[in-house]
Amino acid sequence: MLASLTGGVLLPWVSRRLAARGRSDAPLTIALFVACISTPLLVLSLLASTVEIAMAAVVVPLVLQMGLGILMAASAPLLAPASVRAQVVAIYYLVLTLVGLGAGPTLVAWIAENVALAGGSVGVALAAITLLFAPLQILAILRSRAAFARTFDVASVAG
Repeated sequence: MLASLTGGVLLPWVSRRLAARGRSDAPLTIALFVACISTPLLVLSLLASTVEIAMAAVVVPLVLQMGLGILMAASAPLLAPASVRAQVVAIYYLVLTLVGLGAGPTLVAWIAENVALAGGSVGVALAAITLLFAPLQILAILRSRAAFARTFDVASVAG
């Protein structure tokens, strides 16, 4: 709860500050920062040899990831015209739910059970997924920042 509250207040605040300084791509700039900082710490926490190391390593990614989820959910409606804003938010949550709650747990279980390196470990499977998808996430963010900024600027002018 503390991580959600801290990240949920901090990241949108930072985003507003960056946007006020002319960074129309502020939410994606923050997402890029979160991905780069969180990935190694999440992997460390998942593969840690002690509970203390795991807990220490997961604090920062937990705050950042919780805040990023809130920031992205708040940013999605800003990009759409008022006439379709509700549909955009509904599609955002539909995709998030289908991928996050549908494909995610299934993929973790499949890797844990079928990939020899994982050896049945859910932690190793989660670390593998993190290492597999983080570079794709970073690439997607880098490729979409300019389009996000243009869309944000157009939506801001349109009101």
